Amino acid sequence: MKRILIAVIFIFSFYISSFATFFVDVMGADVNAGDLKNGTGFGGALGFDITPNIAFVYRALMTSYTEDKNKPTETEYSFFTNLFGIEFVPNLPQLESLQLRWRTSLLIGPAMGEVAPKSGDNASDMGLDIALWTGLQYDLTQHISPFFEIGYHKASYENDFEKASIGGYQIALGVRFYIFGSRDYTSEY
Repeated sequence: MKRILIAVIFIFSFYISSFATFFVDVMGADVNAGDLKNGTGFGGALGFDITPNIAFVYRALMTSYTEDKNKPTETEYSFFTNLFGIEFVPNLPQLESLQLRWRTSLLIGPAMGEVAPKSGDNASDMGLDIALWTGLQYDLTQHISPFFEIGYHKASYENDFEKASIGGYQIALGVRFYIFGSRDYTSEY
């Protein structure tokens, strides 16, 4: 019975994944982290389509900012998120005729913030971050899509940053690479 169950799960997962489109994002970002300052950084995402309009996404993003650089009061601020969620890409024929797609994602997951002064004790905390992103992607080919997104996030902490206000706007510019699966996104191709 155990072998049959494993075989059925394997066949079912293989069947589902053969139709799924997997993707990898590479991006640069500017993130307002409130009391952790505005930081610039980089990130990436992995995901796969659940349906033609909905995808499951994992997104990691790291930003940093140095205040009073090369001075005795120099302080390094860093903010790192690991978010999981859903991305929705509606069918909008007006945009699709221009090879554009509008996408929106809602993500939640752990976030780590750190304040590291050159002299003194570091403060760091692990908390929960919720983020909403929306933006456009241009389908350059069936496998490469540059994108621009804006969003808002809010983080909540319970230790060193319990009273800190950490959240704000986010801007990302990047490229999505589609791997595996097939994307029949217009009838002209």
